[in-house]
Amino acid sequence: RNRLFLQWNLDFNLGLPNGSPTLLDSGTDTIQVGSQVYQQLLLSMPSCQAERWGTTCDCKPGTISTDFPSISISFEASSAFRIIGLDSGADVIACIPPEAYITYDDKLKRCLVAIVDGGPRHKMFRYEAMVLGMPFFRSMAVVLDVENRRVGLGAPLTPVSISPVGGGSTIIGMQEQTCSCADPKNWWSTGKRFSPKRVVVVLVGTALFCAYVFVAHSPSPTAQQIRNLANGAWEQVCGGALGAGSTSLGGGPPNGAANVASGSRHDAPGADRPFIQMAGRGGPE
Repeated sequence: RNRLFLQWNLDFNLGLPNGSPTLLDSGTDTIQVGSQVYQQLLLSMPSCQAERWGTTCDCKPGTISTDFPSISISFEASSAFRIIGLDSGADVIACIPPEAYITYDDKLKRCLVAIVDGGPRHKMFRYEAMVLGMPFFRSMAVVLDVENRRVGLGAPLTPVSISPVGGGSTIIGMQEQTCSCADPKNWWSTGKRFSPKRVVVVLVGTALFCAYVFVAHSPSPTAQQIRNLANGAWEQVCGGALGAGSTSLGGGPPNGAANVASGSRHDAPGADRPFIQMAGRGGPE
């Protein structure tokens, strides 16, 4: 993500109906992904390189929040349902800001990235998997519902305090931390997910195509009237019939041309008379 613009995304839903298996581990200091996902992440951050012990990047300590992208992860919500094998798309988006996974090392004079390569076999149940460690827990409020076997995700909360006249501070409430992230889901390349935007685009495109076929090729009086109006408007604008040469809209001849041609053939002198063979110049033999 680069300011609310999607810079790069990976949709696990394209090949997996339920997405990628993910482990939430507060005892891990990093985010662990498979080798293919890790290489794609490096491509989205050109100043970074893989080390034996992790990932480092060229950076300035004062501009980490603007030089690095936020990471947005879409989790399928419990309210999602299936439509002919496609999920409805209801989700919760987790936003991980740069400050949660980037730290500056004064000795190396480089930034350390808490995203590591888990190896080519970093899989669970034979599917590409992820381990979300402390960078994720710094960015999200996580609630474990053991009884209902659910995990609740939300924006992290920070205390709101006031300073009384006598000194000290008093906490008066909690407020959510804000993190601006783009939606990681691609509305056109949906895979196993239902996309209302894609449905609207397809329906509108189909309706426009059907309207064109009807107006351009239908012999109905309504279509003919629309073609006449279109040809008249085109003649007023461009001084000629709509279409190449003298062809009108729909590939037919201009208005009245067919009637004039047929009428001229039947009205010509001798058109209905029988054929008479004429003798040659030398006379009859």
